[in-house]
Amino acid sequence: MVRFRKFIFTFFLLSLLSINIQKVHATGWTNGLYFDGIDDYVRVKYSPVLQPTDKLEIEAGVYADWDELRKRGWTAVVSNTQVGGYALTINSSVFTGNTIGVVFHIGSSYRGVSIPLSELTPGYHVFKGGYDGSKIYFYVDGELKRTLNVTGSITYSLKNALIIGNDAGNGDIPDTGSKYFKGYIDYVKISRGNTILGEWLFEEMNGLIAYDSSGNSFNAELLNGVSWSTFPKGDIFPPSEVRNVEIFSQTQQIDLMFLTPNELDFAGTKIYLNNVLVATLDKTKTSYSFTDLIPNTTYTIKITTFDETGNESEGVTMTARTKTPIVDNVGNLQADAKYDRVKLSWTRPDSEFFSHAKIYRKKVEQKSFWDQLFGTTSVSAETTSDGYTPMFETNGTYWTDLTVTPDTTYSYKVTSVNIEGNESQGVTIETTTPSEPVPVLTGVATTQNENGDYVVTWTSPARGTVKLLIEGREYAQVDAATKQIIVRKEDMKTDFFGAYAATLIPIGDYGTKGQAVNVPSIGGKIDFPLSFQDFLETVVSILAWVAPFLLLSFVFIFWRPIFNFFKKSFAKGGRVKQ
Repeated sequence: MVRFRKFIFTFFLLSLLSINIQKVHATGWTNGLYFDGIDDYVRVKYSPVLQPTDKLEIEAGVYADWDELRKRGWTAVVSNTQVGGYALTINSSVFTGNTIGVVFHIGSSYRGVSIPLSELTPGYHVFKGGYDGSKIYFYVDGELKRTLNVTGSITYSLKNALIIGNDAGNGDIPDTGSKYFKGYIDYVKISRGNTILGEWLFEEMNGLIAYDSSGNSFNAELLNGVSWSTFPKGDIFPPSEVRNVEIFSQTQQIDLMFLTPNELDFAGTKIYLNNVLVATLDKTKTSYSFTDLIPNTTYTIKITTFDETGNESEGVTMTARTKTPIVDNVGNLQADAKYDRVKLSWTRPDSEFFSHAKIYRKKVEQKSFWDQLFGTTSVSAETTSDGYTPMFETNGTYWTDLTVTPDTTYSYKVTSVNIEGNESQGVTIETTTPSEPVPVLTGVATTQNENGDYVVTWTSPARGTVKLLIEGREYAQVDAATKQIIVRKEDMKTDFFGAYAATLIPIGDYGTKGQAVNVPSIGGKIDFPLSFQDFLETVVSILAWVAPFLLLSFVFIFWRPIFNFFKKSFAKGGRVKQ
């Protein structure tokens, strides 16, 4: 009776312990192993007990970032494969796409069932898959996901170790062609029907041995730094980051567009500006606009994702700069036109973003009837679409155009350029240059040098040219600024009155001719206001004008004698001989 009571008490304690253990695996935090994804794995040495052929079930509690595992490639949580055996595998070549499931080598090939990794929410899941002699099945968190009807025996080709954290190899080490698992494993259990063949709860939290709680003593070795860890059985993994982020900047606004992750527990995004949370968006939103920003300013923007549990990603961080506004046009544009220059003046716009003014010009010409009718125009390669040609750039408030011609109408356009090089529309002004003033020769004098040559000088003008004529023929033409012309003594001629038969004619920069001036004589000779040739031309002109009047006067004075002369002549000439 006493032994029976002890048995009942022991059974009760074991049952209570078993219940507590199952609770640890169901909720809250749990102990387990962390695998770094580099070279960590756990090995259970070969035993025929762990290679049943008629039926087998694999169960494991796993905590991982499933999206990261999807990218890592082929690996396994538990494996006893190599041309035979079984595995709880990830991204196996037995299946298409990124999946997690179980495979069994039945007959001559691997058969199995799986689900896409995208169906898993981040965090902790319990996977259980097996073969019962008639079908393969796969559960996730107690929910049946897939089945496959199949019969036959599980076959093995090697006496190799059971590997936790990678795919099994030919002996006691993992396969070299697969990736190491990254994440947490809470426990692993291998069963045949209702019989537990091996169970590793990973509750020790120290040492390099994980003990088999099934009673079969298939203790596991922790290799290459597998570490004990306590981790939550809830979700602590944030969603993937947003992608394909596009930024569109304006002067006081920045617009964002992005794509969100396609994950089951994705709940939304958070938008930060200069590390300050400014908006929380639901999962349907894929754009956001910052408004009322400062122009020409750089901002730091971060977009994070969060899931239904509240896990937030590190985020995607970028910088964006608002544009510089187009500054106002210059003010009070004025033009002061001379025959050889046009001076423009203006006031600068009151803007910190103003850089300089840009001046354009076009010549305004009177179009012919046909030009107005057909709209013909000529535009050089340097002109803009509105016909203006760039002339100058300055950050000052005036500019003088020295390339104008007299009697010409010009239109000027002045634009404001901001610090980024963008121009305002500009303001225009039209002005007409006056005619070139008629040049006047003053201070004309004649001297002789030591060679006896004549040196003709003048005090003005100093611009344009001066032409010297001798006896009406061009002798020389020089720049007016030289203010002298040398005439060889043998070339100088005199007129009827003994004065020099030489004249000077001033010519302006644009071809305007001034009044001719006689070269003054030296040596006591009398200078007449006219040259001999001019005198003769003047006399001839006067005679041509007064000759008819003189002839008419002679007729009135001498009409009677003339009349009698003609009468007598006609009388003699008209007599008829008998």
